[in-house]
Amino acid sequence: MAAWQFTICLIPKVWASIEKYNVELLYDEDDRYDTTDAWVNNQPVSYIKEIISKYFEAASSWDKELFCWGNEEETDVNLWYENGIVFDISIRLDLRAPLTDTISKIVTLANELSCVVFIPGQKQIIEPNEHILMSFAKSSSASLFVNKPDDFFKAVSKKHNK
Repeated sequence: MAAWQFTICLIPKVWASIEKYNVELLYDEDDRYDTTDAWVNNQPVSYIKEIISKYFEAASSWDKELFCWGNEEETDVNLWYENGIVFDISIRLDLRAPLTDTISKIVTLANELSCVVFIPGQKQIIEPNEHILMSFAKSSSASLFVNKPDDFFKAVSKKHNK
């Protein structure tokens, strides 16, 4: 992931509801996130690739169980399968580019797939909403990198010196 990319994931709304939007369930003891548990018993519609293709242009993949859309240096969507089962839908937004249309597409896609938005970097699960998602994007470290690179590097240095 590039410093200018803001990462989000789509997870099934039914899982989030059952688990009372408990974002901690998506992290392991080393504070790494994994959306597998959210997806394992809540598979999307079988034509998910066609739905994503309505909003983003298909791209090539380096793995037979990874399907990609967009451009990995800009905004992209990754759909991961394991043994035929979806276990992750991640989206990286290029914060160097205007976001309004992209965020609108993501919100529409999330609603069409009956998903909510998981924001790993900020440990949040939100309803698909353009204004709220834009707010999280603007308060992300990727936004800091794009808009105030000196402050970004100071924050990274401070974090690693702890």
